[in-house]
Amino acid sequence: MIYVFDSSPLIDLFKYYYPDRFPSLWDNFDALVSEHRIISVREVRNELG
Repeated sequence: MIYVFDSSPLIDLFKYYYPDRFPSLWDNFDALVSEHRIISVREVRNELG
């Protein structure tokens, strides 16, 4: 399954879920990104700056 993210959930993820407090979340998130199972569009990258 591929997940397409908009900027809002990514902003919340980076703002409230610190890697040192939620290491398994970030390990799984990083794995999904590496596997190209989490994707987004160019406009989101531009919004996140």
